[in-house]
Amino acid sequence: MANPAELLFNQLSKWRNSDKTALKARPDTNDLALHRRAIQNLNDIRSLLLAMQNAGKRVGVWNRAFPRWTQIIFCYPHAWRDDGSGSIEQKDLDDLETLIDALDPYVTKLDESSFQNFRNYLDEIEKALEEDGSLDEHFKESVRIAVRNVREAFDQFTTVGDYRTDEALKSLLAQISLVMVKSHKKNKWEKILNSWVFPYAVNQFPPLDPGNGLLTMLMPSSQ
Repeated sequence: MANPAELLFNQLSKWRNSDKTALKARPDTNDLALHRRAIQNLNDIRSLLLAMQNAGKRVGVWNRAFPRWTQIIFCYPHAWRDDGSGSIEQKDLDDLETLIDALDPYVTKLDESSFQNFRNYLDEIEKALEEDGSLDEHFKESVRIAVRNVREAFDQFTTVGDYRTDEALKSLLAQISLVMVKSHKKNKWEKILNSWVFPYAVNQFPPLDPGNGLLTMLMPSSQ
């Protein structure tokens, strides 16, 4: 995944404008996609700070800065339309910038060769769908959509993190399980299902429970 401190630093730097209201200084989509992503960056930072603390690192400065970064995103206690609410203090950016390099060793990176193996696996699923005449075309399309969602999620993994990937992978796995029920070529699909593989991290995982996210699914292939 990308370094969440770097992502948040870049976003806040773009938003910083003391001459404007926050509403005008922060152009975003109607569903506030950039702000939701910034919140995800904050969540990732919190988890990685915990990992650093568990490893015996000093994180007090960043823990104390964390509430201020949160307030910036939510424009608290300033309102979105108040004059000058687009202002972001330099110290808040400085504290975030110092975190980037410190956080980098704790950011999960993927082995590209294993990542390519997973792309090839998705190709295999799509090819098997095309060749399986026992499946309804409408159902095939639902499986193709699940494959595309996984491709898009993994393509974005290095730039926006892992928050979409877990859901996409589980959806694809469920679709392939349904194929096993519906297809007349069960042996072929059983082989595909049993060869399910994931890209895996090249650096050690942070010493914390990653919950239900992608990190719980990243593992070396046994194939």
